[in-house]
Amino acid sequence: MRVRLHRAPAAPATPAYEPELGRVLRLAQEGLYWQGEVEDLLIAIRDGGDLGELARAGGPLISRYEAMRKELRRIAVPALRHELTALDEIYANHAMVLHCALDCSR
Repeated sequence: MRVRLHRAPAAPATPAYEPELGRVLRLAQEGLYWQGEVEDLLIAIRDGGDLGELARAGGPLISRYEAMRKELRRIAVPALRHELTALDEIYANHAMVLHCALDCSR
């Protein structure tokens, strides 16, 4: 007879909010993806690019960041509150900086 001295480790518990966590991660990944576009537009604005062309490129980005903020606010998971707040603030900042840069370059 073989005696087991150690128990096998228990499998980690799946958080009850796993579907919402997946949504948050997808929104975070998308925000990071679009951040490069925002940076490129800010550089083009600084360098005096064509404002009409830049506004056509920037408007949809501003709208998308605002839409992602709305999506984040629909996720009501107390355990993710800090992460949701941080992403909301980051996305608000990206949208505001791009909007202000386009507005001030007129």
